Parts: sequence; C-alpha cells; structure tokens
Amino acid sequence: LQLSRQAHLFFTFFNVSCKRSKKTVKEIVGYSVLSLYSGNMLLNNKTYSLSIAEKLPDNYMIPYESGDSSKERGIKFRFGGERKFFLTTRVVSSMYSTDPGLNEFINSWPTQKELAHLTDEKGVFMDIL
Repeated sequence: LQLSRQAHLFFTFFNVSCKRSKKTVKEIVGYSVLSLYSGNMLLNNKTYSLSIAEKLPDNYMIPYESGDSSKERGIKFRFGGERKFFLTTRVVSSMYSTDPGLNEFINSWPTQKELAHLTDEKGVFMDIL
C-alpha cells in the first residue's frame, strides 16, 4: 500500500429536516477535506479544524497539494471561511508512523530501485567496496 498526498477523508454535510413527512429532504450544505498524508508522513493524532466549502470543483485536491489560496481556485466557503468543523484523529497503523523521528529513519532506507543497482543479475548484493 503506497499512500500519496491525494489520500484524504472527504466529508459531506447535510441539512436533514426534522419534520415528519412522507418525503425526507436531505439538502447538501457543504464539503470538507482532510489530507491523510503529507510531508512523507501520516497525519498526527490531534484535533483539526476545517472550513466547509459550499461546492468543490472536480480538481478540489489541487489547493491542498500546492498550497494555493482557495480564493484563487474559486472555492466559496460557508461561515465566511471560518473553521467550524472540528474533528479529533487517532491514527492506528502498522505500516505508517506518526512519529517524525521514526518516520525520518524509515524514509532514509533505500528504495527497491536503489537496491536494484546494488545487486547482480541473480539478486545477490555486489561487493561495492
């Protein structure tokens, strides 16, 4: 499993009518996105505050990846852009670390491509010294 910056949680907010009627109306109020992986690291265990967008374009992850301003991308936010959605994460993973020091150590290991250059055609490590 290889995570990228595009791995994210996507939230859809609904306004659900509490009045009893034959037809239940669920109106979409907005959307919010939380990126799961950034800077070669899984998101940390903490409380996040997110803005709620009225509507997201098809390429909605671009502002999150490039750091562009949401105004430049034409994204309109509810509540004047204030961060009104709060969530707390507790990440449990046996494949990705949330500890910055351990993550740096793991990312310093050579990749399969790098190791391929150090092996002969039989897959045995060559004596490089």
